[in-house]
Amino acid sequence: MYNDTASHSVLLGAIVGAGGYDGHLDASAPQASHEAAEREARHDLQMAQVELYCDHRAQALVAIRHAMQLLEACDDKALEPQLAKLSEAAWHVRHNESLVAVDLLDEAKHQLHA
Repeated sequence: MYNDTASHSVLLGAIVGAGGYDGHLDASAPQASHEAAEREARHDLQMAQVELYCDHRAQALVAIRHAMQLLEACDDKALEPQLAKLSEAAWHVRHNESLVAVDLLDEAKHQLHA
């Protein structure tokens, strides 16, 4: 459909324009993505708690692992205590100690800034 370079440029320009990208780096972008990651991780932890209440340990572990990946991607030393709690919570889930895991997830949730 778009075989020439001009058509590709127009299409690319339209896509970039639709996304609102202006070509300048926003200094607050890393902070915004960090806050978004923490919000998503908090949501994952809430979902993990619900899954544990429903005795769905495998699904809870998936949610905990996803939260850990989000927080690890932030590369922030301040998140290490939360990551340690999540690791411990996952251990308790694997050892059928859901109530302890729920408490640890709650502690980790409250420590997140978002």
